[in-house]
This record gives sequence, structure tokens and C-alpha cells, in this order.
Amino acid sequence: MANRPVGVDLESRQSADQAESLVRVLHPADQARLLREPERRRARAVTEAWVRLEALLKVRGTGLSTDPSSIEVGTANRVRHSDDLIVTGVRTRRGSHLHAAVAWLEDPLGTLEPTADPAKDR
Repeated sequence: MANRPVGVDLESRQSADQAESLVRVLHPADQARLLREPERRRARAVTEAWVRLEALLKVRGTGLSTDPSSIEVGTANRVRHSDDLIVTGVRTRRGSHLHAAVAWLEDPLGTLEPTADPAKDR
């Protein structure tokens, strides 16, 4: 329904054990940053990084055939990548253990946000 390629990921927060395993497949800079997170916040931070990465890989159309350690997702909630892709975390309800992200190809006409409303695309 979007007017450009879009990738979305939604996942439940990783357990502490899952997060410790998952962080090892991320980009080395992301690993270093996430391993410095206090243990009580690490699972949330790893899950947030993972959903941003997955949304980015989905919009690129490669999924996990691309090595996750080859792409740095960084700390910012919203990042513009060199290939004109934008990825952002999506806020969920306070206290929720769901984490979401969306990535999209920047519109060459200058519209930053994808729209799911076909009437707005006319």
C-alpha cells in the first residue's frame, strides 16, 4: 500500500539469554555499544537494534542473506543510510515488550514519510 519500498519488523523483546546470543551477530560497533549497556537494559537495546536491522534488510530485499554484521545500525532511533534508505524505530505502548521498526526508500520527489493512504498519493 506504500508508494515506495518499505520494510517492517515487529518482535517481542528478547530474553537476556537470547539478547546475549543475538548481539554477537551484529556489526562490531553495535556489539561494543550494546555490551556497554547496563544488563537490565541490554535485552531491550539489542531488540531495538535488531528490529531496525531487520526492517532495513527487508526493504533492501535481501533479508538475512546479507550478513547482519556488515551493517551498523547505530544508536539513533532514526537513521538515513547512504543508499537513500531511512530506518526508524516505532514507539509502542508504554510497558509493552513489543519492538517495531520501519524502513523505506526516500522519495526522490522529497516526501520523507511513506503513506499507506492511496488518496494522499494522488
